[in-house]
Amino acid sequence: MRGIVKIILVALAVAAALPSYGQKYPERKYIRSGNKAFEAGKYPESEVLYKRAQMADTTSYPAAFGLGDALYKQGRYDEAGRIFEKLAKDSTNLKYAPLSYYNLGNTLFKQKKYQDAIEAYKSALRIDPTDKQAKFNLAYAKKMLEQQKNDQNKDNKNNKDQNKDQNKDQNKQNQNNKDQNKDQNKDQNKQNQNQNQNNQQNQQGQQGQQPQQGGMSKQDADKMLEAAQMSEDQTRQDMDKKRAAAVQGAATNW
Repeated sequence: MRGIVKIILVALAVAAALPSYGQKYPERKYIRSGNKAFEAGKYPESEVLYKRAQMADTTSYPAAFGLGDALYKQGRYDEAGRIFEKLAKDSTNLKYAPLSYYNLGNTLFKQKKYQDAIEAYKSALRIDPTDKQAKFNLAYAKKMLEQQKNDQNKDNKNNKDQNKDQNKDQNKQNQNNKDQNKDQNKDQNKQNQNQNQNNQQNQQGQQGQQPQQGGMSKQDADKMLEAAQMSEDQTRQDMDKKRAAAVQGAATNW
């Protein structure tokens, strides 16, 4: 970060030579006090003084630039960047635009916004191509941008590999769970099959021990009827023979 704009020092020198300067430009006393505090490293104090200068003259470029510097030194890069960006685009102070773009580039660099910092340094060099410090910072910002991209690519690759390993482990776990479920189902099916076989055997044993309904089977009844019929027929034949013999004997005796 460069120091306070040279125009501030020139203005202060002129102020010393003009008796009515303090009355005509009341903000200058706050700017002078702000500069002293800034050079002493009292950045919060210089911030307050530059703001007082702005209250006295809202269009004061040195007050706004000094405030941007004070904020930058306190690490408040986002606030400082907004001030420098506004000053760089101020059409009424175009001759100070290169320095404003340069400081804007520095605030963006501190926030690791390297691409935006590069554009700010380029804008400064378009207006003032002889600014060696802007050239150096531009080259350095390009180098840091390249390194940032490499780091991001490396992180992306590591995250991709990590996700790949996690997916691989998850797939393996899923396969193990699938195999375990398969084995459990196989054991359950085998257990059910054995249970069914035992139930069938028990049922068959119970059927063999139970008495038959109705006394006897139809086949056995038919056999008994057939035997009874044969016995009856035999008895009838025997009776007929006896009757015939009796008749014959009676006839003989007669």
